[in-house]
Amino acid sequence: MSECNGRVGGLDPVVRAAIGPRQPGGTYRNGYLNLEYRVEEILASDAARELIPFADFAIVQIDVTGSQPGRRRVHCTSWNPRRDEVVQPPDTEPGSIRLVKP
Repeated sequence: MSECNGRVGGLDPVVRAAIGPRQPGGTYRNGYLNLEYRVEEILASDAARELIPFADFAIVQIDVTGSQPGRRRVHCTSWNPRRDEVVQPPDTEPGSIRLVKP
């Protein structure tokens, strides 16, 4: 597996929409669970399927608030613009995303 820095534009449009504005290093609010989390990594393609066999992408996050701050989660939950929000964007170039591909 190799790592590369890429842009969201290189991904399938459906996957791009599901990831939404999330980028590694950014902090976001999950409106459903009412907690804040920091994205550690975004995995795509086969790298995502190593963790979630049916997923085209996976978000690796650390909970910042909620019942278990510091908890690491891996999921493929789509961004919901009606309830989710950006709390703190990452300190990287806008639109930049860390992709991990095989």
